[in-house]
Amino acid sequence: MNSISKFVFVAAAVLALATSANALPRAEEDIRTGNDLMAACQALTTSDGTDAGVLAATACRHFLGSMVLKVYKATPAGMPTEFSRIGPKGDETACFRLPASLKYTAFAGYIADYFKLHPELGGRPAFELGARTLEAKYPCGDDAPRP
Repeated sequence: MNSISKFVFVAAAVLALATSANALPRAEEDIRTGNDLMAACQALTTSDGTDAGVLAATACRHFLGSMVLKVYKATPAGMPTEFSRIGPKGDETACFRLPASLKYTAFAGYIADYFKLHPELGGRPAFELGARTLEAKYPCGDDAPRP
């Protein structure tokens, strides 16, 4: 392989990796990390109208909807909900009280705001970013009974 061919091959490989790393999630299953969730929720809050943006926004709605639905099925609105086994060592919990209703766009905006303050959650599971965001926005409070 001559040096020009090597350069073209390496450039193509780098471009392929960069494109896949920066690609927006296309479905709920593509949202695995905090970075994935942030990208999808950003697409929802900015509504750019591109095909990729629409797919990412839909993925965000599905992910957030699934998360909230699971909480509402397990706990009445306003009651403390505790998610455990989160954090780098799996030894932390997040406690929050969901309101009676929570709009997708509001939750996505909360995700974006919280992520700006906690970019270290980018590599953590998306679920953890969601739980930490809810805990910050709707805390259990010191006087609340823990589940």
